Amino acid sequence: MSVTEVYLDANVIIGLLTVDPLSALAQTVLSIDPLLVFVSDLALAECASVLARRVRMSELTKEEAQQAFIKLDEWTVQFTNLIAIKPSDIADAARFIRRLDLNLRLQDAIHIAAAMRIGTTLATFDVKMAESAIALGCPVLEIR
Repeated sequence: MSVTEVYLDANVIIGLLTVDPLSALAQTVLSIDPLLVFVSDLALAECASVLARRVRMSELTKEEAQQAFIKLDEWTVQFTNLIAIKPSDIADAARFIRRLDLNLRLQDAIHIAAAMRIGTTLATFDVKMAESAIALGCPVLEIR
């Protein structure tokens, strides 16, 4: 039996750790057995940004956000392999964007570059990001 190695985009992580419209879909990712999960420092920073934005928009209380931060930190340590974004990921992301035929934001391009560098499948709910990843030759997990 082969292990599925998957790199989680921030939107999947948020779905796993908060009450979110995509929470049920995010849980399907974790149901893959056996699964080896990778997350990056960039994805964790994006998650922190999303939680902080939800507090500013009064969608979460400060206490709820603090609990989500604790849950995020504990989950990361217990269940994931944390990777650092490298300068080569930034360079590859810039190269992807300069193609001009892809509909990529910088952060998404960096995530794709990181997933490709470590040889994993990308898990994201962002359809445009998934399409760009496939065009670049990065495998994308089909989430249903």
